[in-house]
Amino acid sequence: MSWITPLQYWFISICLLVGLMGTTASEALAGPVSHPLDSLSAAEYQQALAILQEQGLVNADSRYPFMRLEPPAKDTVLAWQPGESFERSAFAMVKQGPAVYEAVVNLTQQQVTRWEEIADVQAGILLNEWLRAGEIAQADAQWQAAVAKRGLEPADYSDIVCAPLSAGYYAAPEEEGRRLFRVSCFYSGDTENFW
Repeated sequence: MSWITPLQYWFISICLLVGLMGTTASEALAGPVSHPLDSLSAAEYQQALAILQEQGLVNADSRYPFMRLEPPAKDTVLAWQPGESFERSAFAMVKQGPAVYEAVVNLTQQQVTRWEEIADVQAGILLNEWLRAGEIAQADAQWQAAVAKRGLEPADYSDIVCAPLSAGYYAAPEEEGRRLFRVSCFYSGDTENFW
C-alpha cells in the first residue's frame, strides 16, 4: 500500500478547499490583511494557536476542527476607512477528548476573550478519525467475511474506500457520550469516482 491512498488524497483536497472557501490560496497563505473582513492569514492561525497555548487552554492532544475569522461588528466594518487600523479576532472550535470548546481569540490584544465548553455536541470529523475509522472497519472479521463473499481479498483492500459519515443523533441511551460514525465502504478498483 502506498503512503497516501486515493481516498486520503481526495479527503485532504476537500478539507483544503473547504478551509479556503471565500479566499484564494494566495490570500489564505499570504501575509498582511488589508480589510477587517479578510480571511485569517497563516500567521494569524499560528498566532491564535500560540495564544491558546500560552493561556494553558490547549495542549498537544487538542484538535481544531474549525477556525475562522471572528467577524467584527457590522457598524465597525461600515465605519472603517482604508488605511485605518482594525482589531482582528479568531473563532476556534477545539476538541479535547470528548469535550468541545468554542474560543474567541483577540489577536490584536493577544488574549482569549471567550472559552466555553459546549455541552451535548460533537465536533466535525477530523482527518485522523476519518483514516482510523476505515482501518477499524477493514480490520473487523465480519467486514472481511462480507467483502470475501464479493470476491475481494486482503490484497484488494487498498482499492476499498471506507467513508465515515455522521451516525446522526437519536437519543439512544447506549450511544450517549460516545463518538460514533456510520462507515460506508465502496470498491474503487475500476473507477475514479467511487461515489
